[in-house]
Amino acid sequence: MKTWKLIVHGRVQAVGYRQSVVNFVRSYSSPIFGYAKNLRDGTVEVLATGEENALEDLVKSCYKGSIISKVTNIDIYKDAENNNHLDDFKIEY
Repeated sequence: MKTWKLIVHGRVQAVGYRQSVVNFVRSYSSPIFGYAKNLRDGTVEVLATGEENALEDLVKSCYKGSIISKVTNIDIYKDAENNNHLDDFKIEY
């Protein structure tokens, strides 16, 4: 399993973006663990652990976002560390 950290830029706060990420992960056929959280600079951080093809599909979903979000760019940091040892995917506050 791999861990990637995504920093999502654009109109991604207060538009249901994090929930759209959670909805994708929970409906996906392979397990993905991690979280989505708002950052102070207006971006959203997504930390995800899963198989590489699942993480690639997650990135595609993150570009789509919610109905009213507008993603302009995603910074992808592969081989990130996941020290949280999460066994679910959730919204962090």
